[in-house]
Amino acid sequence: MDQQMPPRVKLQTDVNQAEYVQASLLLARRFGALQLSPVAMVTGVLLIAAGLAMTSFMSSLFFPLFLVLLGILLLVVFLIVEPADIRRQAKRDFQTFVQLMQPADVALYADEAQTKTPYLTQQDPYARMLCVETPSLVVLIRDREQLLILPKRCLPAGQADEAMEFLRTTFVRRRRVMRGWLF
Repeated sequence: MDQQMPPRVKLQTDVNQAEYVQASLLLARRFGALQLSPVAMVTGVLLIAAGLAMTSFMSSLFFPLFLVLLGILLLVVFLIVEPADIRRQAKRDFQTFVQLMQPADVALYADEAQTKTPYLTQQDPYARMLCVETPSLVVLIRDREQLLILPKRCLPAGQADEAMEFLRTTFVRRRRVMRGWLF
């Protein structure tokens, strides 16, 4: 990084617990336990439909009932159980996050993000990051496990549109927008 160049965007973040939990769910949806949830939901619905369709022409109800229960189990695991576990773990992890990463001064340079907290300084090159945008957050994911959470409410008031345009341009090929997702 050229120290002479000023940052494109400079902000101070104060991530709350709900935003941290949402970012953890995004991480799990992109790289973790919830990555296969769309496939699991389609499979669950198909199993339920197949089981119900078989009840009309099979003499035994054991196999159709088994398919329906398996489909319901699959949906319950991927829609209720697993997201609840991720939320519970994120709430526990938030306490450590607050100690290490709050308050954080984030400077977005042309080719890296620099984060300074009272306890650490991080430099994250954009080439190793993925950007996930929601209506309220921008989450920069590095190495499938490290998160840089930028709440949109923390963007500088006069520069919010410019900051978002900078992030969208920087991550044009590694940016995902998640608007109407289930978790």
